[in-house]
Amino acid sequence: MKMKEEFDTVIVGAGASGLIAALEAAKGGGKVLLIERMDSPGRKILATGNGRCNMTNMNMNGDCYRGSGQALARYGISQMTPEKLRRYFYSLGLYTIERDGYVYPVTEQAKTVLRILNEALMKQGVIIHKGETVTNICPRKNEKNISREHDTDSYSSEAGFRRFAVRYDIETEQGSYRAPHVVLAAGGKASPNLGSNGSGYELAKKLGLKVNRPLPALTALTSPKGIFKALSGVRTKGGLSLFIDGTKAGFEKGEIQFTAYGVSGIPVFQLSRYAVEALEKKEKTELFFDFFPDLSFQELRTIVRDFRKETDCFSVLSGLVHEKWVSVLLKEAGISGNKGTVSEKKWNYLVSLLKEYPIPVDGYRDFDFAQACQGGVDASELTSNLESKKHKGLYLTGELVDVDGTCGGYNLHWAFTSGYLAGTAIAKQGMR
Repeated sequence: MKMKEEFDTVIVGAGASGLIAALEAAKGGGKVLLIERMDSPGRKILATGNGRCNMTNMNMNGDCYRGSGQALARYGISQMTPEKLRRYFYSLGLYTIERDGYVYPVTEQAKTVLRILNEALMKQGVIIHKGETVTNICPRKNEKNISREHDTDSYSSEAGFRRFAVRYDIETEQGSYRAPHVVLAAGGKASPNLGSNGSGYELAKKLGLKVNRPLPALTALTSPKGIFKALSGVRTKGGLSLFIDGTKAGFEKGEIQFTAYGVSGIPVFQLSRYAVEALEKKEKTELFFDFFPDLSFQELRTIVRDFRKETDCFSVLSGLVHEKWVSVLLKEAGISGNKGTVSEKKWNYLVSLLKEYPIPVDGYRDFDFAQACQGGVDASELTSNLESKKHKGLYLTGELVDVDGTCGGYNLHWAFTSGYLAGTAIAKQGMR
């Protein structure tokens, strides 16, 4: 039988968390292999921040993360603050800038971040296999008996390879490897065209780990309301409230994008995680759009009254909302755009629509369009440094873990941080 090639650490997945995990693990002196299914590493990094790479956010706290791993994310923040992450990349030769809390490479090019990481990996001697798919990870007891006088992490040396109590056989479509440390950093399911196909979940399940159902997060929502074809392409700033079974579940402000299928934009993405969960539970899910979140109903009614003294209904709305909204709102309020008498009741109803325009939600855009993924390996399976409690030497990082952040660099910060936690934990064991 052909001998398996031996490494000290094998990293499965060369996304943001896998790249950092490989870099840090290699600092411990071990022989590190990084296996990537796609033809090039870090493809998702290149797409972040619309190609500018929003690396982190200076306004960082644990409430920016959701999922069973929220406490893990809080711990990660304490170990890798945004300031420390910026210093970390500075030590690699990357200068960063901040705009309203958002942190970018000074070049504002995501490819700069990836180039810096690849150069660092080369300096550390990390071996990278591209276009190779891992099909199975199998933990095995060390064939060599380890003396009971030693700790279970102790080892004897054979050709420079450290003999740990448990080693892993890593099988791929092209070959097989063996290592006492494995980092499973294969990503979630969001944006599969960039490499996240959910294969990491299947590997985790084979290892007996609990995996919470993956669902899209940071995604657009669909509505059965017939107005959206007429509004397609319209961008309107305002406030958006999410109601689930009649109870308010969240509120966000910003620019909303109206599309033929429903609504998109950052405020929608921020609320989508909870909307997706509710839809999966068959709960009634509604959005209410506020055109003027900084005005009260009374303040807006006064403005409308002032405008209507001199002109007709159509012209009143034309001075308040995007032109494509005018006919939609008038029709919903049962008002003709021509000059004529309009009851006070209808005027008040029109104002109420400007403050709470109802948008029923019946679905969401799938993983192909989602920016992040919720669900994944349950936090109860992992230690604070992301090592499996069931399998010593196995670590899980990034989107594979049930942690998802809001928009604004939080998901990439988690990816970098989780890779750092796993990689440094391996390096501290002094593999060589």
